[in-house]
Amino acid sequence: AACALVLAFPVAHAARFRGVTKGHGGAVDHVVDVLVRGERTKRVHIRKPVTDTREYVHTTFDTGLKVLAVRDPEAQKTGFAVAVEAGSLEDPSDFQGLAHFCEHMLFLGSKKYPETDEFSKHLALYGGTHNAYTSAEETVYYNEIGNDGIEKGLDIFAQFFISPSFKAEMVDKEIHAVDSEHKKNRPDM
Repeated sequence: AACALVLAFPVAHAARFRGVTKGHGGAVDHVVDVLVRGERTKRVHIRKPVTDTREYVHTTFDTGLKVLAVRDPEAQKTGFAVAVEAGSLEDPSDFQGLAHFCEHMLFLGSKKYPETDEFSKHLALYGGTHNAYTSAEETVYYNEIGNDGIEKGLDIFAQFFISPSFKAEMVDKEIHAVDSEHKKNRPDM
């Protein structure tokens, strides 16, 4: 399944992303440099209305990861999200709800950050939140965090996709949570 990453951050905090300087052709470009190496496509600056003060850059990497970085001069926090092009339509017929189950399990630790609540605690420490949803064609994970916590927050989040733990002891709890959400969202007949 293909993935896309969206990162939005305030202009004032662009320099926090590992050595960004005014001489590097723009903070957004340099953030994209830091996120992943090996661009497959040339960076594209997105056309926008004259009144839009944000700066947008889009690229695709060798891994297939599509990145949209947005620099917002008025943002108070940094937002980031990943959209995975796999949703409930990809569920095997004998395991309906698998994409939604994976959505739940992904937030529960990784090899590098094994604690199930590490991400939630880190986000809370910096006034952040996270959530996710699974639709028919995609699963989207979205987050926001105070700017001082972004570097570790992004690292914890990235590790969910690099080496998720999918802990066996959490399976029953998450199956129950997914089933409860499904029942709650079913229309009354």
